[in-house]
Amino acid sequence: MYYILKEIKDMKDIVFWVEIVSAIMLILIILLQPKTSSGMGSMAGEDSAALNTKRGGEKVIHTITIILAFTFAISAFLYHIL
Repeated sequence: MYYILKEIKDMKDIVFWVEIVSAIMLILIILLQPKTSSGMGSMAGEDSAALNTKRGGEKVIHTITIILAFTFAISAFLYHIL
């Protein structure tokens, strides 16, 4: 029984650090994204720049942001379950 509880504590520590690292990396990658001036107006159709596809580095940063957000959400969920 003690061995199982120790394993759960070790797993909780790992999930905790994954959550911390993914949160810091998510903040940094969001700060690296290029600033767009469309704001909320693009949702109402005021700006056609929202229709442009992302290319090159902007697409890579966008993809990394999605992966980090997913990693952070899953690790936060797992941490609070364990």
